[in-house]
Amino acid sequence: MKARMMWTLTLAVLAWSGLAAMTPATGQDALPPAHEIIERYVEAMGGRDAVLGHTSSRSTGTFSMPAAGITGTLLAKHAVPNLSLVRVEIQGLGTSITGFDGEVGWSMDPNLGARILEGDELAALSEGSTHLAGVRDASLFQERETVELGEMDGEACYRVRLLWNSGRETADCYSVETGLLVGSVARQTTPMGEIDVVTLFSDYRETDGVLSATRMRQQMLGQEQVMTLDAIEFDVVDPSAFELPEAIRALLGGHQQG
Repeated sequence: MKARMMWTLTLAVLAWSGLAAMTPATGQDALPPAHEIIERYVEAMGGRDAVLGHTSSRSTGTFSMPAAGITGTLLAKHAVPNLSLVRVEIQGLGTSITGFDGEVGWSMDPNLGARILEGDELAALSEGSTHLAGVRDASLFQERETVELGEMDGEACYRVRLLWNSGRETADCYSVETGLLVGSVARQTTPMGEIDVVTLFSDYRETDGVLSATRMRQQMLGQEQVMTLDAIEFDVVDPSAFELPEAIRALLGGHQQG
């Protein structure tokens, strides 16, 4: 049962997108400002024009929880300016879907059924779904601050604290060597309460001039979930992909009547 509950938490990491996971370095020199670190990251991915130059993306791959012996398929779709849909299908357990249509955030899964997201859950999905989140655009944040040089997943990196416009706080860790994103740390609001989540990014691969991580390891509650992307396509997603399912429209009607 714990594994099935954990499975529902994976979806936010693919949105077009406890800090103890970061090990501080000692004897630190002056740290580069956050905007310079982020600009270097965007350039390492291929440049702002390349990253933001596509109207949509479609990613397919696999999902697994190795310790629980769970495997499945993964489909993620995103479109400008802030549309997202992530589907995970696991044989024997069912299908979990999370989506954002620009206004309504929602999810459907075998454990909790159909839900309309609100509060911090909605804020995280809404902000993460915007295509500007991929370049950590300054317009999305109240503050972007470099806080330390340390190590994450065995790699030296600069930790940048991000205070989003919604008031939620996350941290990114950018490789000193390559400039690429090594990991992110966030306290995620879920139906089970607040959970510290560490996401590690690796296996970067170039597609149409954009370098993207194709392997994400998400660690929480002592377990690890792994998402591996086999294919990334740009500008192939039909807008109808983000239309609200009938079950969500029914819930939304009930909310409006209430």
